[in-house]
Amino acid sequence: MPRLRSLALRLLMLSLGALAVRAGVGVQDEGFTTALAERTFDEVWETVHEHHFDPAFNGVDWDEVRRELRPAASAAHDTAALREVIETMLARLDQSHFTLIPAEALQTPAGAQDGVPDARAGGPGFELRALEGRAFVRAVRPEGPAARAGVRTGWELLGIRASSCVELVEAAPLAAGGERDTLFVWRTLTKATLGSIGEEVLYRFEDGAGGSHEATLVLERRDVVAYQLMSTLPVYDLRFESGVHERGGKRIFWVRFNNWFRPMRDELEAVWSELAACDGFVLDLRGNTGGNGGLVGPMAGRFLQERTVLGTQHMRDRDVDYVARPAGRIFDGPFAILTDATTGSTSEVFAGGLQSVGRARLFGERTAGAVLPARTKRLPNGDALLYAIGDFRTAQGKLLEGAGVVPDELVPVRRVDLLHGLDAPLERALGWIVDESE
Repeated sequence: MPRLRSLALRLLMLSLGALAVRAGVGVQDEGFTTALAERTFDEVWETVHEHHFDPAFNGVDWDEVRRELRPAASAAHDTAALREVIETMLARLDQSHFTLIPAEALQTPAGAQDGVPDARAGGPGFELRALEGRAFVRAVRPEGPAARAGVRTGWELLGIRASSCVELVEAAPLAAGGERDTLFVWRTLTKATLGSIGEEVLYRFEDGAGGSHEATLVLERRDVVAYQLMSTLPVYDLRFESGVHERGGKRIFWVRFNNWFRPMRDELEAVWSELAACDGFVLDLRGNTGGNGGLVGPMAGRFLQERTVLGTQHMRDRDVDYVARPAGRIFDGPFAILTDATTGSTSEVFAGGLQSVGRARLFGERTAGAVLPARTKRLPNGDALLYAIGDFRTAQGKLLEGAGVVPDELVPVRRVDLLHGLDAPLERALGWIVDESE
């Protein structure tokens, strides 16, 4: 699988809650026919043919791809086989935001209307960070199940329930240097830690000195809410956090949310007044994999004094600018954004756009590099197609697809820092704001 294509699929799996698009997982074949398979394949091919922003299809002979692969779609004996053919076709483009969303992923899971689907409503009270193909505890929620059991930041997660972490991520594509991909490892293992509220789950760890630890934790309700933007997208678990850090006599506001959807904007608006008494602002976009690109302009407008073009979406028939227009109370103090390999899509547009006009300083690690604006549509077999309709270049003309956003200050996460409870990118950002506020 090409590098960009594998990145695109991993990012989508991350955004959709690691729902399986590979063959054979949760596939319902009732009503499957050859005619249905052919209509579905043709719909995908024609949609890309009509809407791809590049008439040259990223250098791919799109007509030849159809001639080559349509016979395989006709010969598909079930939904899993058809999906494999279609994903093979989309992979030829080697670009992000071209993939299938399985029909079963679009169904509203039981319990979703009450908060989150029952099967993943509970959590152990710790968060993970992937490093060099392994997973380490990044944060432990005070008074949560993990904290009560003595779990510490920096511990390596070795196993969940009866599975080892090695087994859980063995399908992860290899990144540069032969390491397991950070995005895939992080999301796969994070999802595996979840379960039903009240469920007892065994976790196995190794501490910084090589000692082994086992902890059976009773999962507690996670502080997230369910949200479904449209019927061609699945239910997302949204999480919003905010607080104030005191450094060098300065008060610095901090916000973190995991997807760009209207409820998250509303949450930020609700706490915006607290910024009036603060000297700086840190927006933590680590773990934020994207969402509604239409929120970029309005959100960015709260940090700029005049109308500003952050970048341009290039489509086949026209260009569309991402414009920040000042509205409401403007924050004009030092503004830092935290990024890493799990910062994707809309988050990259926002961070890269504000960086390009000099309004924000970025700290952390390079972003995912999956930055193609996209739409979805329902297919004849019930699946949905995610397809890109444009690319994005910042105000400085930089194409972010594949390259990602490079922070102004690269601050890699190290296990030794985690073991000492240190969030190095955040601390660097806070220090910069203190200096800028003098």
